[in-house]
Amino acid sequence: MHDRSEQTLAQRSTPCEEADSHWVNLDLTSYLHYPIQVQIQGWHGPRPFAWRSSSRGEPLAEGGFLEAPGMLLPEAFYRDLPPAAASLGRIAPLWYYELLQACARIPAALELASDAPLLLILMVEYAQRMGWDEEQFAACLALKRSAILTMIGLPGSASLARLLRRLSLTPITSPKITIIRESLQLPETMNLLRHHARPSLNHIWLMHRFRQETVWAGLLNMVDETTCPHEIVWLRRMSVDIQRMAPDNTLLYRTRTRQDLQQLHDRLVVRFNAAQRGRRSADQLAREYGDFPEPPLPGNTQIHPLDSWANLLLEGDRMRHCIGSHAARVATRRIFVYHMVAPEPLTIAITKRGERWELEDARGYFNAQPSCEALEAVHQWLAVRA
Repeated sequence: MHDRSEQTLAQRSTPCEEADSHWVNLDLTSYLHYPIQVQIQGWHGPRPFAWRSSSRGEPLAEGGFLEAPGMLLPEAFYRDLPPAAASLGRIAPLWYYELLQACARIPAALELASDAPLLLILMVEYAQRMGWDEEQFAACLALKRSAILTMIGLPGSASLARLLRRLSLTPITSPKITIIRESLQLPETMNLLRHHARPSLNHIWLMHRFRQETVWAGLLNMVDETTCPHEIVWLRRMSVDIQRMAPDNTLLYRTRTRQDLQQLHDRLVVRFNAAQRGRRSADQLAREYGDFPEPPLPGNTQIHPLDSWANLLLEGDRMRHCIGSHAARVATRRIFVYHMVAPEPLTIAITKRGERWELEDARGYFNAQPSCEALEAVHQWLAVRA
């Protein structure tokens, strides 16, 4: 309902006089090049957000409950809404029309939008998939919160109902609502979040990123509702590196801040690289893994492929990170490693996805994030070479 073509369609439609006291007519003829009108009721109509379409006076289609017309409506339809309903557009834009329809028609839905908007969003998404009618939706809303959760396929616990009320929300897309559903099924989600002071959807995204690794209580303190996705990716990368260098996790689980995590990582890198120099030489890697793999892509004046086990170890030593711990992945050709000299020093790892080579990671000294200029140079190199 929100792609570019549909936005253009809505912008070029022409609101006309009311077809009757409740229906507003949108003439789309000039855009679609054949006569078609869509009539929609607003918030105060007897059947709010009902819609129907016609051509030359002949009916074409009529929307049912939780069925959107497939177009972005003029701003007038979204004015003077109750605050709880209006805020749903920021949180769940893909389901905004359906959410408004539910809130306008069923008072309990509007109450839920104010008290636990995530539960309402999950309800609408589930009801839409299951083809519920308005009576089924209203009957579910009349149940206790724990029973509603059971009805929509989630654990029916009072603890989960309370957690959904407390979660700070960030915008939800279709893939993300699947992640939310999967995460809320996991006991570890409740065990960690129900005692956290300020749980947010970012904690859900964090635990999804860490689904193959253990999440500890201190890690949750490194994330809040303002955390950006790339910061969550950084947290996982740092944690995975630390687990590779110190597998028992004792030191990792003591960290409580991002600074703690960075400092622990840096100490382990120094220790790891010193140990590599002392007991795991390039000759030992060659005996263990064989010849160093040939790079799949040629370099250029800025980006040079590493060509030996000695240079792999040297790269970790001079860049102060643990690329040497990825020797097994290099040997099995899951990644190939390059060094960038300009516009700034970076270690670059590429991996093959489908038929193309793509960037897996790029890090500066002590795992620093690369600049936008350096990343652009990497992507340009890949676009030409891959």
